[in-house]
Amino acid sequence: MRLISLLTCLVAFVAPAFAVNYLESNSLNLCMESSNFTATYFHVIFYPNNNSLQIGFDGVSYISGKVVADLTLTAYGYKAYSSTLDPCSISGMGMCPMAPGPIDLESVSLTLPNDTASNIPGIAYTVPDRDADVQIVIKRK
Repeated sequence: MRLISLLTCLVAFVAPAFAVNYLESNSLNLCMESSNFTATYFHVIFYPNNNSLQIGFDGVSYISGKVVADLTLTAYGYKAYSSTLDPCSISGMGMCPMAPGPIDLESVSLTLPNDTASNIPGIAYTVPDRDADVQIVIKRK
């Protein structure tokens, strides 16, 4: 019985050391009226330990041709990352060229620059109602 108690205490103290920091959002806020692209589902996770961003979404496109995506990651008012992405250069993106109709992007992983995590205040990983967001604007090239 003492061995079980000892193991339980050990796990309780060691488990937090293996916790992984990340920012995650499933919320979707459509910010453009009369857009040629609408999303019905959006999921994003940022892992600061390896500066990777995983993005997945479902939507409908009314755009035909080559596009670019302006991506901005902010946390607590600080811009952590901003870039224009070319879907043709991202493996698995499936938006090159973009065709009208439904789009189902399971999950694409992007590696962001090494200094990205240092631009996000540490409180963003600990406060449950954190103020962080990813904005993606898709437009014709």
